[in-house]
Amino acid sequence: MRDFAFFQGFALRRDRLAGILRAVAANPNASDAEIGTEMGVNPYMVEGFQGWFYKTGLATKTAKQYVLSPFGSLAATYDPTLSDVGTLWVLHFHLATQHAERADVWYRFFNEFAAPHQTFTRDEWFSAIARLVADVPKNKAGLSKDPHELLNTYIRPQALGNLGLIEATDTKTMTFRLNGAIPPPLVAAWMLFDTWERRFPHADTLRVSQICQEPEFLGNVCVADRERVQTMLHQVQSLGLLALADTQHEPVTRRFRAPAISLLEQHYGQR
Repeated sequence: MRDFAFFQGFALRRDRLAGILRAVAANPNASDAEIGTEMGVNPYMVEGFQGWFYKTGLATKTAKQYVLSPFGSLAATYDPTLSDVGTLWVLHFHLATQHAERADVWYRFFNEFAAPHQTFTRDEWFSAIARLVADVPKNKAGLSKDPHELLNTYIRPQALGNLGLIEATDTKTMTFRLNGAIPPPLVAAWMLFDTWERRFPHADTLRVSQICQEPEFLGNVCVADRERVQTMLHQVQSLGLLALADTQHEPVTRRFRAPAISLLEQHYGQR
């Protein structure tokens, strides 16, 4: 699926996304009409919401049927309404990182534009994203719509607004503030080790600064300053999943070797 304008004008709504999830979990070969019935929308709207379904990491689709991801299977079993705060973090994480699908504007916002405690205007963000993707083949319509929809995604409670990552501080000047937040410990652990395995699969030790600054790691995707990143790392350490040394280079050594998805399963099992 394309990296820009993937939502075809339909804003993210978790209730409708949950409708797709339930329909596909019940029948991987579900038609648009069947999915639309579960979602409570007309079949022609289903295609637009499919973009969100894939970009948030819930599923992929072959020529014949939908295939739920391991996360999608867990959500269908434990959180079919997509209302758990851990689920919201996982949906956000997939939008902000590179997996089977990439939402390019979301990726660039969190990994190339956003900074902890940052205040910015809508125009500043729109100008920045135009520069960031200047050398990337792009859908022109998508580039005009995606930056606006990103802001809506993190302001509207029906989407991911409950994470509190972005706050609208002045509606007249369209000014926003990045607050940053901390996920539940097992979800933060999953985020850390999922990224670690994809980006540094052969490294047993990373530095705190890398986890603060490297693309897709906790500092960027949580818009977290060093203090918050260290708080998350101490929480993960308390679970016995890593060792954090208080030395000059602050090495973080992984102790966890199982598939990262098992951490999400533990999170849901605690609910």
